Amino acid sequence: MKAKKVTYQRCFNLGNYQNEVIGIELEVEDGDKAQDVLDNARKFVEKQRNEDDSKRKECESIVANPDDYTGKRVNQAAKWLEENRIEQELPF
Repeated sequence: MKAKKVTYQRCFNLGNYQNEVIGIELEVEDGDKAQDVLDNARKFVEKQRNEDDSKRKECESIVANPDDYTGKRVNQAAKWLEENRIEQELPF
């Protein structure tokens, strides 16, 4: 049997009873090993999560120290945080 696609997902706990699932589906090309494709998928998901955490920390720092940045940069950081906001309360 030959693998044609590899799907990898990981569920990250955000706290406050919330989770985020990040995943990717990759096709296995001729000559590729399914395990290598899976390893690449896993690395991709982990990198996405780490980049998101780094970006969140950077934006939080910018918003917390607005005098150290231009108004445009502060607005961009605030906008990113709003668009990627983690709900602090359950919706019910």
